Amino acid sequence: MGEFVMSSTIEKILCILFFSTFIGIFTALHFSVANTEMQFHEMKGYKDALLVQLMHLPGLVVENSKGEPENFMFDADKLTDALLQKDKNASGYDIGTTRYHIHIVDTQTGKQWDFKNYIPLDASFKIAPEEEKFVVWKYANIKYPDGKISAVFVRAVYIVGSDAEDRNKLKEGVVCTATEDCAEGLFCSDGITGSGQKYKTCQNEELCTYIKSSGTSANSVCECTSQEISGGKCSVGSAPTSLIKGQPCTVGGDCQSGICNLNSANPSEYNTCN
Repeated sequence: MGEFVMSSTIEKILCILFFSTFIGIFTALHFSVANTEMQFHEMKGYKDALLVQLMHLPGLVVENSKGEPENFMFDADKLTDALLQKDKNASGYDIGTTRYHIHIVDTQTGKQWDFKNYIPLDASFKIAPEEEKFVVWKYANIKYPDGKISAVFVRAVYIVGSDAEDRNKLKEGVVCTATEDCAEGLFCSDGITGSGQKYKTCQNEELCTYIKSSGTSANSVCECTSQEISGGKCSVGSAPTSLIKGQPCTVGGDCQSGICNLNSANPSEYNTCN
């Protein structure tokens, strides 16, 4: 009888412990999901605000008679002039360590403008598919010198960082001076010898090894000793003494290819080696 009572008591205690544990796990999970949702919405709101900030930059938008920016009205000449500057970043658009890529396209004429505050090792003027999850977008207007007004679609990718510490570090492709300036998993490098790249930038410490020989499979030029890639493999050649494709340039002689897109019909590609 005593054993039966003891067994029943233990069962009750175990049931209570199990139920309490279940409630604890459920509550923790609930708060975790709620916190994740809150962080997601807060982050999207932050990125939306960054995009609105761009749309009010005096250096890019039409100003009224009082010198105030018109709401969401870009100036076509200002957009193009801004891309003629050194590094294709939006002048006066200082958003700390956040990396951005902003693509503006005229929905009627197809004209487009791209702004970045980072330098990709492999020339790319499109928002990568894996970055689509970071995209925020808005519609705006654009005014041309002849007074014509058209609608533009603006897409922006902002890479902020997954935690507070990472948000205060420079992201991949951003100009740096030392590795400690870069986010986790990145190092500050312009290649083994520095050839081929105009500035030191934060690069993936696993990807950018610069050690693979020609014929070896690779995803990026920074895996190869030649800093060249073709068909998914490192190409034959030695490390370039001039700038590789995608690097900012001022004349064709700066580039390994001999071509600097100073006169490109697409403003997105101004001042980079082709």
